[in-house]
Amino acid sequence: MLDVIWDMETGDPDDFITLLLLLGHPRVNLLGVTITPGTPDQVGVVRQALAWFDRTIPVGAFNLDHRTRSGDAPSVGRHGARGACVSSWHYAAYGDIRPSRDAVPGPELLAALCSPTTTLITGAPLKNLGAAIRQPGFRL
Repeated sequence: MLDVIWDMETGDPDDFITLLLLLGHPRVNLLGVTITPGTPDQVGVVRQALAWFDRTIPVGAFNLDHRTRSGDAPSVGRHGARGACVSSWHYAAYGDIRPSRDAVPGPELLAALCSPTTTLITGAPLKNLGAAIRQPGFRL
C-alpha cells in the first residue's frame, strides 16, 4: 500500500480525474488532498469526489479567501456555469456542486502528513508545498 498526498488544482479536468483514480486505486492510501488556490468552489468539488467514494480524509486549501481577477462571482464558460477557479467542465460533467469551506490550511496539512514514507504527488502550482517547506521540522 502506497501512502499518498495529492496536491491539485481544478482549472481543467486532469487533476480531478487523477483524484478519482487515486481514490479508486486499491493500492493507494490517500492520506489527504491539498488545493491551490483553494477556493470554496474547489473545496466543494473535492469534497463531492470524496463523498462519492465514502472517504473522510482531510482537505487543505492554500487560500480559502482567494479572489479571482473578476471577483468570486461565477461566470459562464464554454461548458456552462463555473465557480471560482473551477473549470466549467466539472459542472457540465457532474452537475451543480455546492461550495464548501471544510478545509484546513494546506501548508499545515502537508506539514502534518508528509513523512519520509509518504509520496507527495502534485499537479498544482507549488504554493502549498512552498509554504510547508518553510515550516520548522517539515520532512518529505
